[in-house]
Amino acid sequence: MSTLKVVYISIQSSDSSTFKVGADLYEERTGNTVDLFHVNGEVVDDDPLVYHDLVLRSKAADLVIIRCMADPTRMKRFDRYEEVLRECKGYVMIHLPSADVGLLYRDHFKGTDEEFILLRTFLINRDRENDVSILQWLNYKLTGEGSVPEPVTSRESGIFHPDFDRDISLEDYLKHMVPGRPTIGILYTANLWIYDNQDHIVSLIRKMESLEMNVIPVFFSALVHNMDGKQGTAAIVQKYFMDGDRCRVDAIAMCSSFSQINNSRDCYGIYTPDEQNFFHTMTDVPVMQVMMVSGHYADYEESAEGLSKSEFNMGVIWPELDGQIITVPIASSEGGKGMKRYSPLDDRIDHLCRMMKSWAMISKIPRSERKIAILMYQSRPETGRIGGAAALDSIESVCDMLKRFAAEGYTLDHVPANGKELVEEIIDNITNDLEWSSSERIRDKAVTLIDKSCYLQYYNQLSEFNRRRMEESWGEPPGNVSVDNGKMVIPGIVNGNIYIGLQPLRSWADQMEAVYHDPVIPCPHQYLMFYRWLKNDFKTNVVFHIGTHGTLEWLPGKSHGLSSKCFPDLVLDGIPHVYPYVIDDPGEGVQCKRRSEAVLIGHMCPTMTRAGGYDDISAIDTPLQEYFKAKASLKGDRKTAVLNEILEAIRKVDMLKDLGLPDDIDAEGLEPHLEDIHDYIMEIKDALIRDGLHILGRAPEGEQLDEMIYGLMRLRNGDIPSLRQSYYDSLGLDVDKMLEDSSSMT
Repeated sequence: MSTLKVVYISIQSSDSSTFKVGADLYEERTGNTVDLFHVNGEVVDDDPLVYHDLVLRSKAADLVIIRCMADPTRMKRFDRYEEVLRECKGYVMIHLPSADVGLLYRDHFKGTDEEFILLRTFLINRDRENDVSILQWLNYKLTGEGSVPEPVTSRESGIFHPDFDRDISLEDYLKHMVPGRPTIGILYTANLWIYDNQDHIVSLIRKMESLEMNVIPVFFSALVHNMDGKQGTAAIVQKYFMDGDRCRVDAIAMCSSFSQINNSRDCYGIYTPDEQNFFHTMTDVPVMQVMMVSGHYADYEESAEGLSKSEFNMGVIWPELDGQIITVPIASSEGGKGMKRYSPLDDRIDHLCRMMKSWAMISKIPRSERKIAILMYQSRPETGRIGGAAALDSIESVCDMLKRFAAEGYTLDHVPANGKELVEEIIDNITNDLEWSSSERIRDKAVTLIDKSCYLQYYNQLSEFNRRRMEESWGEPPGNVSVDNGKMVIPGIVNGNIYIGLQPLRSWADQMEAVYHDPVIPCPHQYLMFYRWLKNDFKTNVVFHIGTHGTLEWLPGKSHGLSSKCFPDLVLDGIPHVYPYVIDDPGEGVQCKRRSEAVLIGHMCPTMTRAGGYDDISAIDTPLQEYFKAKASLKGDRKTAVLNEILEAIRKVDMLKDLGLPDDIDAEGLEPHLEDIHDYIMEIKDALIRDGLHILGRAPEGEQLDEMIYGLMRLRNGDIPSLRQSYYDSLGLDVDKMLEDSSSMT
């Protein structure tokens, strides 16, 4: 009987505990023992005691295996650890997916080239049998006993369903699909299938099927690069989810981290051209990104933070760049960081499945029967605040949306001619401003009034934690925000199958600004009931929040990976969510994506135009230009008259202070400052200002288009100089100097 001392490190790859499966099988079959130390790279980085233990174990090991997703330096301590590896008495195998990069670390391996290739083949073809074979090879090298099997070629992809044969073909599996049901595709990494770490996938399948959905669960290797002329994950999607040009699935649950587009494109860098986003160009269905949590979920749920840094990078940021809808965790490794056997999170799986069915059903519902909720903002209970949104004319935008919906076959009772007609209709009914409306008017004009007993059906389903938080801030239901005579008011108008309304108030009027972004105070009772009404009574198929920004995404809870106790999650409750958002505010926009499962649609900023010579400025500039043109010939009374005209025009717009000039200055005292005044006027005229507000779907036209193009061409585009830069270069002039001292050209 022999004992093999093995160290196994996983750096941004599958959990290191998977190798223990092969070690246990080896011990069972041979009677030998394996002294295995397995650890993930992030644990080594986080805990200096673990690193110390790793160093001691590595120096005594017969074999050290380092499996990397990209490069071993992703483990921050690797540079120090590499010096330790050079002192190890045993074999050291550093495995990377790229053979070329792997050769950079070939010198660490003390065996022959043939042995290096053999071990690399075992590691590439990830399988428990190949893990056993690695240990058999090591035993043979140390003792000369036993034999070394040939590598087993692992499957690159396949169908998994707990009720079907392990090797069922796609053709046979598709025969079991129920016609007419929405179909969901599930993608997850093959190592979970190889090591039978699929309890959460089984739960996901069971829940989807209980909701009367077909499921196509597919495991795949992230290392696949070619299949049927396609690249990477795109090949898997083509094979399992496409039937020619027709997509078999109505939505996809992506249960694998990192970027799936990255290994399917033919370019480099963070940006991927739209035409290479196969999720969009090939399937054109929503893709939901799910997450896994390290450690005990009870601890995660109670903490204010979300995922760990590495989990956040891999499970949120990279998928976000692919364009996925960011959802919730569906599993946790209850064994702790060192033992990732995933346990399903039933309430999160339920949330995900209900949301995915809602998305999948949209395309199956005839347009004439689809129900749409369009929500604008009224940040305070004041009529003048209706439709407020940064850089967006939300009233005209909604009006255009209604016209488009009607043209596309959606059911409306009437279509407003313009934004004025729409806002008049909104004001003629009930808004968030109840102060000047009698109870009788509210009863007649509100969309509906909801009594306490109805609300309690939903409220009592919340956790004791959430109910306590709400009552601490707002008292017992129904509270007194947007409530009349004990009934919760639902404002807005219903136009056919489209509800046009206002997002509920976040607080009382006098505390609205203080509470707007408050991370502690939960929503009022009517706020929660409003969204329950949208989902369960109006039965909306999708909700649009119009413009930047509302309050839902700022309710208390985690910044990503939300639990059922996070208020954005429990309020929206999986309603498909579309959020037009101004493109120049990505920092707040990503909060909407991560905290409210939103499909963010970036809209243009308003057209920027030059301030130009509006009347008051022209009154200064015109005589100023006359002075410079005739400076040499201007004398006597004519000169004094021009200087006085300039001075009076400056006094009229109260510009003396801006120019740093005294109030009692006269025409003679003004003359030495004329060049500085000219530079200041030119700076004002050249400044870019907003020309109105953007309207969704409308491109700038005419003069606005000219000004937008001019504004863009003032900027450098990579190595291409701006239009102004090119113009001044052609004249042999310094653009920066000319902009700072424009009067030098006069």
